[in-house]
Amino acid sequence: MHLLYNLLLYLFLIPILCYLRHGAFQRLGFSLKRSQNIFKGKKIIWVHAASVGEVMGISRMVMELKANLPEYSILISTITATGTDIARKLSAMGVIYLPLDLPFVVKRALRIINPKILVITETELWPNLLLQAKKQGIKVIIVNGRISEKSISRYQRLKGLFKKPLEQVDLFCMQTELDAKRIGSIGAPSEKIMVTGSAKFDLGVTIPSLETIKRFQKEIEITDMSPIIVAGSIREKEECVILDAYQQIRQQVPDAVLIIAPRHLQRIEYIKKALKKRNLSYSLRTRREKRGKEESKEKTVIILDTIGELLLAYAVSSVAVVGGTFVPVGGHNIIEPVALGKMVLFGPHVNNYQEAASMLIATDAAIQVSSASELSDKITYLLKNPDEMSQKGLSGKKFVEENQGASMRNVNAIKGLLPSSF
Repeated sequence: MHLLYNLLLYLFLIPILCYLRHGAFQRLGFSLKRSQNIFKGKKIIWVHAASVGEVMGISRMVMELKANLPEYSILISTITATGTDIARKLSAMGVIYLPLDLPFVVKRALRIINPKILVITETELWPNLLLQAKKQGIKVIIVNGRISEKSISRYQRLKGLFKKPLEQVDLFCMQTELDAKRIGSIGAPSEKIMVTGSAKFDLGVTIPSLETIKRFQKEIEITDMSPIIVAGSIREKEECVILDAYQQIRQQVPDAVLIIAPRHLQRIEYIKKALKKRNLSYSLRTRREKRGKEESKEKTVIILDTIGELLLAYAVSSVAVVGGTFVPVGGHNIIEPVALGKMVLFGPHVNNYQEAASMLIATDAAIQVSSASELSDKITYLLKNPDEMSQKGLSGKKFVEENQGASMRNVNAIKGLLPSSF
């Protein structure tokens, strides 16, 4: 089966490169050859994270690796252009596209980079990369490992391809007991498997001080008694979903206030137009502009036209809605509001936080919806049942706190595989 896998890679090489589009020379290892002096003499930890979600998941781990192992240089590889852009902010040494999983390509890449350890995140199981790393005496560890229900059947069908490569891995740090069981079912040796939790809960939330929260609340002129809905990191077209839901909510909860925080401030003019179309009055966080019902002192919607205040908005909210989830962009940080003790709602597109989303839903700390009407129904229920909403929010906060620490556990596992001296 391994021979067939390699044959298919060679046959479809050109279509694969066309599909990936970016970094063709680097994916084939040519640019690495020109840059080999950068790697010479360095003690390198090579961390691979496929795309945006995986890169975000290892951000705290990379920071801890730098702090705990300052003598090492961190090289990050990704598959997508967006993942590469985010990874550049994390790595002091550099970011590359993952070399294609062809024997001669990964063999050359590993020889040039010569890492002391190869750290692979989630389920990036590339047979030739794993086999060649072991042949060159490089330690290999899987961190933040997961195997979804959707992918396990595919892996089991291809068990013959993955069994030998998995045997070459030195340690599997899986997110859950179920993930541990699944990786074992496709060939990972049981003595090499451990559960370390999900690093997505380690993204970090700096809890604002009570004084800062109160000052913010006073400045936006909202009382403690007001039901406040915060829609954070809203992307293009999502404002329509949010505002349609909000109009329905106000029919049942007329004093509900909406704070809408666009992901990009240039969207503010579009949000204004959407508000005007629905005859909703609004004010800006900064200029206190108002349109629509000019004679009314009522602030039905506040547009957060500042940077760096979303956490404060979540902190004063009754319930939070996270954007990037009603359009297919992968979703934004759903953990932030939960860490502040708030119930969170999001749409169907949470690819970047799929594991965290599933866990939060299972603990009743989050609700996933698919439409404006469903969103309005769920929020209306929560606002009419504040004690239940508050209890679930506090349970969610406790759950996040209990699940933090996976990044440091992964760092300790990596340190355990590194030789003490060279």
